[in-house]
Amino acid sequence: MENRILTQVVREVRRSLKIWDIKRAVSNTNDEIQTRINLINPLFDILGYDGYDIIHEYIVDIEGSRGHKVDMAITLGRKNPIVLIECKRATNASTLHNLMQVNDYSSYTKSVKIGILTNGLVFDFYTKDISKSRVGFNVKPFFSFNLEEYTGADLEMLALFHRTLIDTKIIEEKANEIYFLDNFDEALYTTLKMPKSGQKPPEGVKKLIEIIFRNMGGKRYTDNVLNELLPLVNSISLRGVLNRIIREENVNSNSGIITTTDEIKAYHIIKTILSLNRNIRIDIDRITYRDYKNSFKILIDDNQRKSICSIEITKTKKFLSVGNNLYEIQSISVVELTKYYKEIVEAAIKADS
Repeated sequence: MENRILTQVVREVRRSLKIWDIKRAVSNTNDEIQTRINLINPLFDILGYDGYDIIHEYIVDIEGSRGHKVDMAITLGRKNPIVLIECKRATNASTLHNLMQVNDYSSYTKSVKIGILTNGLVFDFYTKDISKSRVGFNVKPFFSFNLEEYTGADLEMLALFHRTLIDTKIIEEKANEIYFLDNFDEALYTTLKMPKSGQKPPEGVKKLIEIIFRNMGGKRYTDNVLNELLPLVNSISLRGVLNRIIREENVNSNSGIITTTDEIKAYHIIKTILSLNRNIRIDIDRITYRDYKNSFKILIDDNQRKSICSIEITKTKKFLSVGNNLYEIQSISVVELTKYYKEIVEAAIKADS
């Protein structure tokens, strides 16, 4: 996808949203029909769809039952839909039940790749879960767009659903990257959280304890060793080790600057973002960081002239700086930093050129 075309679409979508009187549309919306007329249909008009691209009250069959109606289906003029949309009135929030509805419909409509739940104000986008243990959509949206509050990064993601750009393979690829990164914190927590007394430790915990045992100089790893070491891995010991690592990093820097856990977290999230992108040809070990008094820079080859981005944290705000752009972020998290996925990847490619 050409950046020039994407930039042009983003500009057009932003312009259309700015002149749209959302507050007036909401004030004149009391039921689901009005929600579709006043809020949902206008957004898809802005995204370039016409009457041949979308079918309202699309008929689908599910196991044991025929003739169910889906509120909207994007077909792009073809026989089979690629996106199913479940609509609720603007005063109602989407629920898990709503997701299960569109999930059931999509499970028996194989051409469907994306599901959207919306109350006309918030549009939640889902893709199908690629894990073998599940069939249907992921239970969390990979992207949410709020008509009343959005960022430039949100507009870039929304632009991927524009009639001239929509490509389900590209969208699924981005969604899978977001889901993968979103699982990092949970996976780390699961790995480091030890089982309660009497519970059988999972295989991952056993392997972690074995690594610790080997690093202690142990030779023969047995169940008795496992049971002796398990209680030693807890929040107190983990916090002590983390503080020790931070102190060592600060001593090695010889600068007196304190590297915070938020900065280290940002570094690892950004490294993961870059390691997952197939356009990045940089050995991940070349990505380093330097901590300065007012910023935390992520670099290639520890070279200031090969800067990817920087994190700036004040007492009240947090910022991500990429190139000449400064973005205020709500937190140092996968969700926030992946909003600027495109900018980070492009900056890394440019820095290594």
